[in-house]
Amino acid sequence: MLRGGPSPAPGAMSPQGAPAELLGASEVQGLALGSQPVTATLKVSSAPAQRVSSSLTRSRATSQTHEEPDRVFLRLENIRGDNGSALFDVYLAQESGQQPTSQAHVGVISLFGLEQASDPGGPHGGQGLTKAIEITDFVDALHLTSETFPDTLQVRIVPRSDVRHEDRITVGQISLYRRGA
Repeated sequence: MLRGGPSPAPGAMSPQGAPAELLGASEVQGLALGSQPVTATLKVSSAPAQRVSSSLTRSRATSQTHEEPDRVFLRLENIRGDNGSALFDVYLAQESGQQPTSQAHVGVISLFGLEQASDPGGPHGGQGLTKAIEITDFVDALHLTSETFPDTLQVRIVPRSDVRHEDRITVGQISLYRRGA
């Protein structure tokens, strides 16, 4: 589910002054997107993950005071390519042993403006697009079934529109961030 509000940038400050903190990232860089679904594994760091779990537990315990839990965002960074009309569904699943658990649809990304953002001579300097999806609800649902944050998450990106190999769409990095409420 997408929530309103700005997405965090690395080092960005939350309203209370706490910076966004990296929870984990994919090891694969330059993930090619095309006509078939692709999957990437995110390795999650234990210390920041524990802070998210504590935040969710604390939020439930203090529900009368309306303390907000940490917000968690999935970021697809440095998306480059030649098809700004492409749409992709994004799914997350927790790995359990060798098999992922059932996947949850967490959002849709649109690549409007991709060509301009990918142009090295353009105003973005060829850095591409960065898309953020708030996944706090997904993380909260995981927390209800387990008190610990998973060590790994699988991200599955599925084309919703026609995407061809010659569109050369790549995602530079997939990251997971938390931001204190």
